[in-house]
Amino acid sequence: MIKSLQNVNTLNSDEMTEFLVSSFFEYIFEDKPINSKLLTSIHKHAIAIKEFGVVSVAMSVISVVNYRKGARYYQTINLLNDSKYLANSSNCLLAQKLNLFASGLIEYYEQNICASINFIKSSLCIKIPTRNQIDNLINQFKNKIEIENPQKLKQVTSPSFISDDIKDDALFALLQVGRTIAVETNIDSLLTIIAQQIQQIGRAHV
Repeated sequence: MIKSLQNVNTLNSDEMTEFLVSSFFEYIFEDKPINSKLLTSIHKHAIAIKEFGVVSVAMSVISVVNYRKGARYYQTINLLNDSKYLANSSNCLLAQKLNLFASGLIEYYEQNICASINFIKSSLCIKIPTRNQIDNLINQFKNKIEIENPQKLKQVTSPSFISDDIKDDALFALLQVGRTIAVETNIDSLLTIIAQQIQQIGRAHV
């Protein structure tokens, strides 16, 4: 647990990441406040030690916190785009996952329900074996949106081509590539994410 700003400069990347992740989900699901000064200090320390995956995670968290404090939509999207670039360039799957979820949250707050669901589903497509609890929480939020907005989703959301019943890991990963192509608009990000998902397909055959 990080108790003060003085502790920040002694933290390694794993400790910063765990603090950011736990604080973020407590903020979203329990409405537990985040210490903004502490968040900014972690962001700066991660930059100083060149842990750009952690920087990306921090930026995703900051984007949601700032938006809920009144930051404008376009400012938030710009910050999320910078976070996405760092997540992809650092090949950090956790940063990519949280960036997509944060993007989904912002679209949800803006009542862009279809866009929100697409971002959240893309976030769930990034599988990290040690982070199953994160998937459970993200799924919980997705279910909340679907329950709240059945008519909007019925009108604007095409049926998903990825069935929850698919058991073949390689097939599932291949379908994830298709979903990524449908959602991602930045060509550099698209190529990076597809390359990582192709690697998952290869591992599924091992």
